[in-house]
Amino acid sequence: MKSAYLDAATAGQGAQDSEFLWVDYQDGKTQDLPVARTKQAFIRARSHRLRREAKMQKLKASITPFPTGPVQPPAEKHYKTRPNGHDRWAPVLYQSPRAGVAEAFPSLGSASNVDLHFDYYAADCTITADRVYVSKVSFPFSATEMSSWFFRNALDQPALAESVLFLSASSHTANLVTRGAATREVRKSFRDIIQLRSRVMKSLQGIIMHPSETQRELTVAVIANLLCVEAAQGNLEEVDAHVVGLKGIIHVLGGLEALGDWTLSTLYCCDLMRGLLIDSPPAFDLLPKWVLKTQTGCTYVKSYDASSIGERFFSSEWSLNTPIQLRSIIQSFQQLVPCFESMADSESRTLTFENDYLLLQMHRLYSLPYDCPLGPLQNTIRLSVIIYAVIRIWKFEGKPGIECLIQRLQQCIEESLDDLERTAPDLLFWALFLGSLASLGLPSHGWCLARVRKAAVQLGLKNWNDAKRVLEGFFFVCRPRNENAKALWDSDIERSISRL
Repeated sequence: MKSAYLDAATAGQGAQDSEFLWVDYQDGKTQDLPVARTKQAFIRARSHRLRREAKMQKLKASITPFPTGPVQPPAEKHYKTRPNGHDRWAPVLYQSPRAGVAEAFPSLGSASNVDLHFDYYAADCTITADRVYVSKVSFPFSATEMSSWFFRNALDQPALAESVLFLSASSHTANLVTRGAATREVRKSFRDIIQLRSRVMKSLQGIIMHPSETQRELTVAVIANLLCVEAAQGNLEEVDAHVVGLKGIIHVLGGLEALGDWTLSTLYCCDLMRGLLIDSPPAFDLLPKWVLKTQTGCTYVKSYDASSIGERFFSSEWSLNTPIQLRSIIQSFQQLVPCFESMADSESRTLTFENDYLLLQMHRLYSLPYDCPLGPLQNTIRLSVIIYAVIRIWKFEGKPGIECLIQRLQQCIEESLDDLERTAPDLLFWALFLGSLASLGLPSHGWCLARVRKAAVQLGLKNWNDAKRVLEGFFFVCRPRNENAKALWDSDIERSISRL
């Protein structure tokens, strides 16, 4: 892994494609068969290259930047309805490569299922139970803009396209395994992952050996995509290696200040993924100007009524000891959650500042234990909010990378179980219910399930309606998309309670 990050200063220069074929017409052998074949091969190769370049230029011209100005607040502030008359909710035509996309990226060669994986990444289809589009999960408030940025820059840096394909193929394979797809289909998808990983690592090493200023910033996005995949799979050693590589490249570029807004968003997103595996401060500091721009630009999410959800965080007796820093973060999520739930019904994904605002609050949650002391109960709240965002917004339940996070929650609950059962049984039920959802198919699922049943009995919960009333007092919105939550209650909790 570490061999991918070679010292760029020792790199040589690659050969340039020749525009001319030199032929000595005074030699008298210009009509010989070998020479004729050489000329024909040169003409064919040049013709193919010119056609590819023309297609790439045409595709690049068709992908235009989206406006990034702040969004005006909606007329309606309730999360269960879309804001009326707000132009941001108009359908957005997603501008990404579609069928035949491999022709625009000749470096992909004969990579399997290129169009399939690009389509799986695309942001122009609604998330369904069996198909979760990667861009909508990675950037829930600005999938269209971020996808456009990735594909537009991938035309100049094919390794970025390869990393997007690798990220998409990994997510697609995990989804196939979760759905119990046919073994043959799963094996084929695993082969795609291996092939694409090999390609992107080879391309990455080539970039570092032949750097340019533009390529180096795009390299940050390439490595960030790789880091997200390794984190999702729970590979801490590989994640650490990528962090070392990112820090070295960012230092060469001139620090975080030299990175563009899109690159910073991608970097902070991968830092969030790293936080699933390791209980430590974020690897990358927040850039003050990025924080200021985010806080002043996210006017849309701040227009939502914070009192519509999560009232138990402030009305319960146990909430009196919640540190002010944690209260501030929870208040931000009181606006983010209903904003996300409203947007989940729309195909529009154009709230760039809102997406960065979510990353900002997650960064604050990861940093909180190192900024102020937290007791076990307060840390249970912090970890539960992280898990909620990870499984509800980023659709990460059942992924190997979340197991470490659930184990931290388990340790925290065990340290204060008696206190939680006595003073905060509702909080305990919410935290354990989220842990049970997040750990589906993972080793920690049995522990979470056994204790959430006990917590339900302690609260006197008899059916799903009883459970909903408790969950909705925290961060939980009962919608048709939450069928997995109801299924968990019906099959694994209520049946056990009824037998007691």
